[in-house]
Amino acid sequence: MGGDRSGVRIPGFVSGPSRSKGLLARILALPLLALLAAEGALQLPPVREAIRARAEATLHKKIPEAGIARCSAADVTGTVRFDGVSVPLGRVSAVFDGLEVSLSLPALLHGKVKPERIGAATLTLTTTLPAGGRAVWIAAGDSGRASGLPVSLRPGGEGEPTVVSVDGPSRLCRLPDGEAPTCGDAAVHLEGSFLRGPEREEVDFQAIGDQVSLDSGEGPERLPVPALGMNGKLVRGKDWTTLAADLSVGPEADLAVHGSDKAGELELDVEGKSKSFAAFADSLPLDLHAVHELGVDGPVSGQVTVRGRLDEPKGWLVDAEVDLKGLKSRARADRSPLTGPFLYQPAADPDAPSIRMAADNPDFVPLSRLPTHVVHAVLLSEDSEFWKHKGFDFQAMADAVRLDLKEKRVHRGGSTITQQLAKNLWLSRERSLRRKVAEALLALALEAAVPKQRILEIYLNAIEWGPKVYGISAAARHYFGKRPEELDPREAAFLASIIPNPKLYHEWFEQGAVPAYWDQKLDWLLDKMMASGALSEASWSQAQNERLHFAGHRAETGWDGPFEQ
Repeated sequence: MGGDRSGVRIPGFVSGPSRSKGLLARILALPLLALLAAEGALQLPPVREAIRARAEATLHKKIPEAGIARCSAADVTGTVRFDGVSVPLGRVSAVFDGLEVSLSLPALLHGKVKPERIGAATLTLTTTLPAGGRAVWIAAGDSGRASGLPVSLRPGGEGEPTVVSVDGPSRLCRLPDGEAPTCGDAAVHLEGSFLRGPEREEVDFQAIGDQVSLDSGEGPERLPVPALGMNGKLVRGKDWTTLAADLSVGPEADLAVHGSDKAGELELDVEGKSKSFAAFADSLPLDLHAVHELGVDGPVSGQVTVRGRLDEPKGWLVDAEVDLKGLKSRARADRSPLTGPFLYQPAADPDAPSIRMAADNPDFVPLSRLPTHVVHAVLLSEDSEFWKHKGFDFQAMADAVRLDLKEKRVHRGGSTITQQLAKNLWLSRERSLRRKVAEALLALALEAAVPKQRILEIYLNAIEWGPKVYGISAAARHYFGKRPEELDPREAAFLASIIPNPKLYHEWFEQGAVPAYWDQKLDWLLDKMMASGALSEASWSQAQNERLHFAGHRAETGWDGPFEQ
């Protein structure tokens, strides 16, 4: 019976290999169809909304104020993408877009969300500014990165911190109300951990910003900035916040920042130091070549304290101190070119006449030859703390900045005589925070390199007192037909009073008289001169009863003029 069966076909029977392939196809077809059905289901809006709602409910257990705007993608591998994931962090609002979460879908369908990996394409942090408007920091994906996800998160378990890292390009913008924004860009590497407990929140962070550039305020030009580094800790309770951080500006300067906000009361302390003032100046995106011209270098340090209500910057009390001992010892030893004869030319007015700052110029008046009341009138009007400060008056600058913030524009004000001279020597008339910073740093260099008496002497012989009227000699001759030594107290007070805008106030000279309200201003300045000891009571009484007599005019009194007080 065991004959050869080759070639014999038995109906209904499939040979081994063919039968195996069919069974395998049917076995694989079922899960493949299930996967395709699941993938199709995940594209349906109701399914994505269910995923969003489930994820948001899970997020609410840790952060009740958080929200998720939409689920924009999901697939069977367990990768889900969310947009508009908002997380409030005190005064800062964080929003993640393109937030990719690697999940276990079966666990999600059973009401459990256990992220295995989290990354975001964009992180946006927004906070309101005390003076109005917002500050916005955006970390966005880099097209050169393989993942395109510069933001990654590692959720912590019970009692463990959530770790966030950012690695890629970012942009920080100040968006004042009703004004054009100012922005800066940087390649940022940031790592931070966030731990939320029942009574407090803690944030530890460290960051490095490289390839930093800022809007110049002059069109599309970008300004390079030294690399910035920071590490610190922020702790927030129910009605209080504390901050401690160390900041480095390139390799040349270091800052230590300590601050607290307790029930809205701000306390901020900043200490800074640099081993080389010249190297620090070179590292900034400012034209500070004059630092080298003055021969200024050496260590410099300072501190600033701020106190007041966080939401009332106009009431902040600012105190500061700068140590220039290291700068002075080197600069004075090298002898600055401004201490001897030199040719002065206003930087902002190339058409102005050059003035030789030396005794061989008949229009140059040494400080020692000027009457006390002339010098005091200018000091009391422009810079009453001149003999005490080290280049700039922090409180006056703070008052000027508060006014800038309140009215959302840059005003004249807060500049000392040293700063004004620095501006006249080296800077343009541009009104910007950038120029104010340059002005302050150049003022430090001037104070380190040039004696106070010489600074004031150059200032009085250089400043503009009217259209093409430069220096105290030209001013005394133009307005009163006198030499500076012959000016009486009221004439000195008038010249001091028009320094802020001599071209505008020159119209009074053309009219032959000042308005009545300006006479009151001169009386007030004369009162200050007497109180300071610059005027005797007899001289003050005589000046109160005099009226101005401009050269070439008969004096008039009581004119209210076309100007408003």
